[in-house]
Amino acid sequence: MTFWLLVSEYNEFSQNASSKLHSGFKKILQLNSSGMWTCAICKRNFRNANQWHSCKIVEPVDHFKNKPPIIKTTFNKLITRVNKITPVTVHVLKSAIYLKTSSTFVEIKPKREYLLIAFYLNKEVKDLPISKVIRLSKNRFVHEIHLQDPSDINKQVIDFLKESYKLLSKQ
Repeated sequence: MTFWLLVSEYNEFSQNASSKLHSGFKKILQLNSSGMWTCAICKRNFRNANQWHSCKIVEPVDHFKNKPPIIKTTFNKLITRVNKITPVTVHVLKSAIYLKTSSTFVEIKPKREYLLIAFYLNKEVKDLPISKVIRLSKNRFVHEIHLQDPSDINKQVIDFLKESYKLLSKQ
């Protein structure tokens, strides 16, 4: 069941709610039966009400303009392989392409030379093919991998993405 609340009513309901939504827009929140918040502008679902995000949706083709065809081929293989882990929703925004179930667990940025993928783990891994690690908290790390070719999507990469999915789906 979906129900609607005005922001003023929701602020009384939840002390954590932000009073700033999208300025210039009718301030309405939608909470669905699974407790997710749906943005009234872009219709995307989030775990937290009033979660900061961009409503700027773009076409997938925009991310692959002026990129070699191998980047798009690599992306397509990645999506196919991730969908074998779990069905995902693909959100294509101006900044990146996000793979989401109940939470975003993979961020994809097509670059000229490679497909950058970022994902979360509860530990730091420095082995190849990891190119960068950012510590977010004691038990949360963002890892980046550069995929230059569809053959780079191997068992190790898929295992990292499975682990990221499991970590974020149990929150």
